[in-house]
Amino acid sequence: MARFGKADSQGRSDGKYNGRIGKLMRPPKDKSWIWITRDLMISDAWLNQSRKCRLFVDALLLDLMANAGQENGRLKATYDQLDILGLSRSSVSKAITEAAHLGLVRCMKKGGRYGGTNKPSEYRLTFYPMLEAGGIVHPATHDWKKVTLQDVTLWKENTKLRRAVKKHCREKQKAGPENSPSPDPMLGLAPMKLKVVK
Repeated sequence: MARFGKADSQGRSDGKYNGRIGKLMRPPKDKSWIWITRDLMISDAWLNQSRKCRLFVDALLLDLMANAGQENGRLKATYDQLDILGLSRSSVSKAITEAAHLGLVRCMKKGGRYGGTNKPSEYRLTFYPMLEAGGIVHPATHDWKKVTLQDVTLWKENTKLRRAVKKHCREKQKAGPENSPSPDPMLGLAPMKLKVVK
């Protein structure tokens, strides 16, 4: 029978694997790794993210591992890095918007082209703590816990409707200059900001 930790004075296990089993059950010493809680993995936010959103979150997780978990809040994912992972350049902004709406990611510093340089945006994964310079630690905000299945469904419907309106406007513009480029009021564009019900 496998030992499950050393027994204390009352005969209870300390819950730590020992010996050969302990070596097999621990993360490898020479490899980067991360932890993800069960609560996060079964949450509405995690289960309903699109493939594009998941690729973006994975890119941030890779950056977190590359920096020994110390850079949350300053994580970067460039277009080239996301392209290597399989996320097309045209899908990046949609993936970022979705990840932020689901409460998985928060943009800490907006990037862009300034003075001839191109600076990537900096992000925080809300399910990990954030370490600032000087050793100040901010606990995980867990914004994803506030997102319900109803929020996700409504957001997806709004996004689909907005895309339909944009497509309609582009078609009207292509038809000729006499057509108005403004959205058709009959399509009933819903507001994008959602109130999160606690």
